Amino acid sequence: MATPSYTSYPSRHRGGGGGIAFPIVFGSLLLLFYCVLWMNQIELSLSLFSGYVGAALCYLATLLEVRVGLTLMLVAIGISPEIGAGSVSDLRIEDIIVPATFFAWVTRLIINRETLFPTPLKGPIFGYLTIGLLATLNGVSSFQTEVNRAILFYLKTIEYFLIFLMVLNNVRTYDQARFFIMMMVVSACLTGLYGIFISRGLTEESRLAGPPGEGANIIGGYFSFHIVLLSGLATTARRSLRRLLIILAVILLGFPMLRTASRASIVSLMVGLAALAYLSRGRIIWGIMGIFTILPFFMPQLVLERFLSIFALLPGSDQVIPSSFTAKVSSWQDNFHRHVLEKPILGWGMGHFTLAHVDNEFVKVAMEVGLVGLLFFLGFILRMIQTSKNTYHATHDPLYKGFNLGYFGGVWCLAVHSWGSASMTTIRTMEPLMFATGIMSAIHYMEVIRPEKEERHEQTQKPHDRSLVARRRYHS
Repeated sequence: MATPSYTSYPSRHRGGGGGIAFPIVFGSLLLLFYCVLWMNQIELSLSLFSGYVGAALCYLATLLEVRVGLTLMLVAIGISPEIGAGSVSDLRIEDIIVPATFFAWVTRLIINRETLFPTPLKGPIFGYLTIGLLATLNGVSSFQTEVNRAILFYLKTIEYFLIFLMVLNNVRTYDQARFFIMMMVVSACLTGLYGIFISRGLTEESRLAGPPGEGANIIGGYFSFHIVLLSGLATTARRSLRRLLIILAVILLGFPMLRTASRASIVSLMVGLAALAYLSRGRIIWGIMGIFTILPFFMPQLVLERFLSIFALLPGSDQVIPSSFTAKVSSWQDNFHRHVLEKPILGWGMGHFTLAHVDNEFVKVAMEVGLVGLLFFLGFILRMIQTSKNTYHATHDPLYKGFNLGYFGGVWCLAVHSWGSASMTTIRTMEPLMFATGIMSAIHYMEVIRPEKEERHEQTQKPHDRSLVARRRYHS
């Protein structure tokens, strides 16, 4: 049977009448666009019109080649600034690319009548979205949350999981998985170069931050996650040249990460690398020790001072605990007692609190969707860790083994990073995590789920074959 490609699908995926879906879907979207214009609901400025034209081009390009839309999305996540377009503020380029890519993928789905891949992450995702919807509707109906804010925050959460779903169902072969892994490395390197370029204009006392509204902790979390991911790839790489190139990419991301002077990013990086050492049974431990031995010699003075202040948190240390850490812990406790305990079941709903309200993802989730939603959220994280671990043990290909190793450490990295910021709500960190989750889940399907299905199919066919042979002998 022919392997599905990006531009052609086997005939069994096609069905009669599917081709009419393209003009219907595209015409409906175009009609909706003009209706919104006619109702004067948006301001059609030149920049906003350029955004619509770009979205239409992205839609058409993705229809022809899925890799185009997903690659543009991946690059935009890393380097997209916040832009203003007409009456719309705080807009990012991927806010245009993701919907366009999604609608193009749905159109292809209808035309080719493709089936969706199964995934063990489905349960926690739908549970979290269901609780989030109930909590948000409860907040809106009780006039505690603005409707516009509630819709915006809930749709942004759905957008994260749509990225995961699109990547999962468009990585159908090993070549496609290899391509998108390479694109994740390339986009991370581009972001690293961008960070180094911005760092050149900073003073020694300044910290590297993202676009307006994005602090140093968030961009630091982006670099930490990708450094751990690349470290996993370097651990299993067999060719010396490939390993050298990955190490150079790690160094490229390491410099801007240090310029963020983010304690949360440094601690999460250490935890992520420790997770790599645990899963790989110490294969990377000497490299980690070497990194942290020579690292202080390359740190700027500000970064070195903030790094050493981390050890004040250890028991028995005589150093003064950083005031920022004390303030964050007080904020966690205050928000937990004031908001979580007041509405422990469903919370206040998405959109009720801003991202800057509390620098802790887990407290924020409990405030928004209650302890029930927090359980689904934690279940989602644990399921990601367990799935990547199972895939790591199941696959023997060095590239996919290294990717799952790096992903395993990367999830631990962002989980720890989420204690110091809303890392799994912010675009810069959550979108690449969901992109990587889609690749990991696709490899899990090809390496674990599909072989198990084929084995069960063979076992069910064998008794039938034996009975058929027996009947033939009897009649003969």
